Amino acid sequence: MSARAMAASLALGSLLACGGDRARPPAAIADSAPAAPVIDSSMLLISRGAAVAIGVDRAPGRVDSILAAEGMTADEYERLMYRIASDSVMSLLFQEALQGR
Repeated sequence: MSARAMAASLALGSLLACGGDRARPPAAIADSAPAAPVIDSSMLLISRGAAVAIGVDRAPGRVDSILAAEGMTADEYERLMYRIASDSVMSLLFQEALQGR
């Protein structure tokens, strides 16, 4: 994964970790140690999709090796893109991950 894709993944992870009660640790834990960011399965899907998109954008002739590096086939990537596109929040986060590529 490139440095830019990693930075996008970390930034999106931070966004997801900021919202909701599930991101807040119980009081006993909050007092004893800083909370780690919460990264859910949606974030992982967005990160993988963005990493492939950014990689292909930079090196269009290396699609197969970029997909292989992410452990995906072209069909799996296509299904991932449809899954992200079908969810408005995931779609918005995916677009934000691609900004500045």
